[in-house]
Amino acid sequence: MIIGALVVAVVIVFALPIAFLMSGTLGAITMGYLLKENAEATHSKSELIETNV
Repeated sequence: MIIGALVVAVVIVFALPIAFLMSGTLGAITMGYLLKENAEATHSKSELIETNV
């Protein structure tokens, strides 16, 4: 019984925050890629495209 409670506590304290931060990172990477592609497609004649890295 105590081992099960310790396992649940470890998962709540360590695994869930790490999973939350990693999913946020993946979402930011995906949005950044898609928005950059969209900006390059819709504003192809802009002089500011050259400043994108």
